[in-house]
Amino acid sequence: MGNKWQFLAIITGILVCFTFVIEGSITRSEENELLQPHDIFLLMEERLNEVEVESKEFHIYARNHQESIHSYNEVMKYLEQWKQSNERQEWEAEYTNNQTKWIGTFSDHNGMYKEKHTIFITPRANDQYDVYTIFEASFSADTQWQENLSELLPVSQMSMFHPEDIFLRMEGTVTGDEADNVKQWGQVIIDALSADVVEDLQEETFVSLSAHTPLWEQEIVTNGEKMNVQIALRSINNGLGGETIVTIGTPLITTEY
Repeated sequence: MGNKWQFLAIITGILVCFTFVIEGSITRSEENELLQPHDIFLLMEERLNEVEVESKEFHIYARNHQESIHSYNEVMKYLEQWKQSNERQEWEAEYTNNQTKWIGTFSDHNGMYKEKHTIFITPRANDQYDVYTIFEASFSADTQWQENLSELLPVSQMSMFHPEDIFLRMEGTVTGDEADNVKQWGQVIIDALSADVVEDLQEETFVSLSAHTPLWEQEIVTNGEKMNVQIALRSINNGLGGETIVTIGTPLITTEY
C-alpha cells in the first residue's frame, strides 16, 4: 500500500512539473508572438507620448539573402512566391549586364502607407544564383495608423524574414520650452523606454545613444554589449522656436540621421 501511494506521489509530481513546463513555454511563446513590428511601434509611441515626443512617421526595413540557388528555375519559383504573397503590388523588372532587379510597389489610396520589394538576382558560376531581397515600408503616424497597420502589413508578410533581419524606425519631434536641449531629451527618452545606455555620442546640437531596453527581445551585440535600440536627436532652428528631430531605431537606425 505504501509503495502504491509513493508511486502516485511521484506521478503527481511529474505531472505538476510537466504542467509548469508547458505553461512556461506557452507564456514565452505568447510573448514572442507579441513582438511583431506593429506591437513594437505601439510600445514606442505609447512610451514617447507619455513624455510628449510626437511621432511623425514609422519605417520598416527587412532583408533576406538566399545564397547559391542551384538553378534559374529555382530562382523563378522563389520570385513567384514573393509575388503571390504580395499580389497587391505592381511588379516590374530592370536588367543590367550581370544582374536582374525585380521591384514590387504598393501604396494605399490615401498615400499614408507605402511599401516596396526589391529582389536582386545575380548569376554565379556553375548555374548558381545569389538572390537578395529588401522590403521597405513607411507610413504616417495619423490617428488611425494603429487600426490600419494590421490590415496593411499582415504578420504573414513579415514572417518571411528572420527576426534578426527586420529593422524598425520611428521619427518624431520635440517642440516647446527647452526642446533644443538634446542631452536632456536623450535622457528623457532613455528613461521612457526603461533602457540602459551602452554607447553614446553627445554634442551641443546632436546626441546619439545606443542602449538596451527590456521592452522587446530583438538585439545585437556591439563591443561585447547587448543593444536593441538606438536613439538620435538633432536640434534645428526653424525660426519658430526650438525643435528637436528624434529618430529611434531597433535594433539600430538604418538610415542617415
